[in-house]
Amino acid sequence: ILPLFACLQIAVADDESALSSSSTSALAYFSGGDLRLLQPVFDDIRYLGVRETKVGELQLVDGSTMPVVEVRYDTRKVGYKRILGAFWRGVDPTRTAQQGQFGTPGPTVIWSGSDEERLLAQESLRRLDASGIYRGKPIATLVRDAAGARFSASPPAEQQWYLSNPEAYKKLMDKTGRKKWLPDT
Repeated sequence: ILPLFACLQIAVADDESALSSSSTSALAYFSGGDLRLLQPVFDDIRYLGVRETKVGELQLVDGSTMPVVEVRYDTRKVGYKRILGAFWRGVDPTRTAQQGQFGTPGPTVIWSGSDEERLLAQESLRRLDASGIYRGKPIATLVRDAAGARFSASPPAEQQWYLSNPEAYKKLMDKTGRKKWLPDT
């Protein structure tokens, strides 16, 4: 079996260009279990052009809300596919909403803000699924439309929780099994 990192290279292949936008800053939203564990995955790639991450919730047009990580990135330095690659590294995409991610129930979702993002997310998901790395387990991650949704950031004490609570973060990584999962990716 190929290391997950190799499959992520497959899932995000050919990403030397950023989204076609006149702005140099873009936002991306992702759901996937305990946000305290998902946020560091994006913070780890700040050197590539991630400017800021925030945990919070997305209020959808139907009135429902979903916990998300908001990722602000520099489109001159990093493309959306690389941001997707970080997301794939941070979740087990075969786990259903009922199973949750590393102890936290809920679906893994890529929230697309445009048709272009939706197509890139769907293609990335298809490539990852076709890679066979999950030994026939289907990908349960959803690609959903975020058009018209509004983001609300969590209080400051919940932002970059892993930095202000390093011991609790280590324990949570151990308890949830994520510590074992992440080095394999």
